[in-house]
Amino acid sequence: MCAKFTLFCLNINISDEMGPEKSGISDTEFLPIPKQFWHLDPVNRSYAKMYIADILQLERYPTGEGAFAYKNHPIYRVDIIGWLVRVEERTSMFQYGVDDGTGVINCCCWKSKKVDEQFGIGDGAAFSDIVLGKVANHEMRQSLCFELGDVIHVRGRLKHYRNRLEVSASYYRKLEDPCCRTEIYRMEALPNLYENVYDRPFVLPSHMVKELKVEKEAKRTGLTREAHLIDQLFNYLQSHLADRHTGIRNFHLNELETIDAVMTIASSPCLEYRNERGIGSAPSKQIRSIIKQAVQRLEKDGCVYRSGMSQDMYEVVHSSTSSLDQTILEILRYDCQLIKYEGGCHYMHVMDRLHGDRDFQNVSADTVRLALSRLEECSEVISATSKHFIPVR
Repeated sequence: MCAKFTLFCLNINISDEMGPEKSGISDTEFLPIPKQFWHLDPVNRSYAKMYIADILQLERYPTGEGAFAYKNHPIYRVDIIGWLVRVEERTSMFQYGVDDGTGVINCCCWKSKKVDEQFGIGDGAAFSDIVLGKVANHEMRQSLCFELGDVIHVRGRLKHYRNRLEVSASYYRKLEDPCCRTEIYRMEALPNLYENVYDRPFVLPSHMVKELKVEKEAKRTGLTREAHLIDQLFNYLQSHLADRHTGIRNFHLNELETIDAVMTIASSPCLEYRNERGIGSAPSKQIRSIIKQAVQRLEKDGCVYRSGMSQDMYEVVHSSTSSLDQTILEILRYDCQLIKYEGGCHYMHVMDRLHGDRDFQNVSADTVRLALSRLEECSEVISATSKHFIPVR
């Protein structure tokens, strides 16, 4: 009785504190965040421990479905502790009214299918076994059906039912706590959670805020983002260079500016260069930057590699019959005859050996690994480990 009176006093103090926020944070700081960034908020990934009165006042999140908004925190799972003030049994669930002193919320606690199956008796069972099974089944159900005045702990997802929020429980149990210590500790911890977590706005990292502003500006002006133009040019060059009928074995970055299709993509109106754009023409800085970044992606994917003759000269890799792949195969065949490398050559060793050749002195580690993968697919080499390779013959 003393514990319940103490908790009643705590709830009175808590109800007095549950008013307008006095931390000095303005409502303009609680801006809704786009759904694709919800996972960055720790509150969204956890079961939020909140007052039931606050849970009942939650509204749907304005930027996406599946969550409810407290300030600008997206919440869809909650963790509550309270007394049972209503108990209803249905065919497949129990409906409990849980009261923590600030409000009452309905919790749907689903019955486990194991209860029906655990004591199932076959058609050929004796009458005594059937009776014992039904008694045990009844006792099991009685242990899952709580009584008024019990203190229970519930976790689950929030959902709307008949224009009212309720909890669809994924976990629930009765707390054997006659002194109500668990409930008291929860009520003492909640003000600290509200002050340090829930009542503080969730703010996206500065680079994401900048990215969102750029995307918004791109939609408003109708201009294309630089990243989108790079993707377009990358896809075009990848298919164009892979076509053997083009006859392109190597190219200089400046030579790509003579291809009409490349210039059409690279000179499209771009949001990032709108201030540098002249009347009826794209800035040369935009064209060179987009072409360079698209070719760098090709290099990372192993489609091309930088030639040793010039920093801006690139060799095209058509298949495992390319000069790069054949040179790597020769290195493996020679070095793996040595006792030191009889277990296979590390791909970084292969890259060092390639750098000794003037034609391959700018080849990157990613390009070497992709070339080794091509050779392995053609059964020219086998991988001794994830990083060591041995020639087949």
